[in-house]
Amino acid sequence: AHLLSAPGDTPFLPADLLTRLEAARSRTGAEIAVAASDARTHHAVALWPVALREDLRRALVEEDERKVSAFIARYANVIVEWPAEPYDPFFNVNRPEDLARAEAIARAESRS
Repeated sequence: AHLLSAPGDTPFLPADLLTRLEAARSRTGAEIAVAASDARTHHAVALWPVALREDLRRALVEEDERKVSAFIARYANVIVEWPAEPYDPFFNVNRPEDLARAEAIARAESRS
């Protein structure tokens, strides 16, 4: 069993996210598949084996590890790249200007 994680402030996740992450994980034998775009790895957007839950708990509680990237680096992982054009599908909304940009993207998408 696996769990797909993604931040709540990322409104344009690709429709093929789960399919491509699972395909890459299966093809390579990696434990974790992680999304990337525009030469940036998005560690919070990943497909994880549920079997790692105790390791994650230990890392958070006992080791005080707070970097998702550091936890992922402990395991075999594969990076799956998405194009960042016409917009980055992992663009996140943190500020008012990000929200304005997201609204413009959504309007453009609804027209296509």
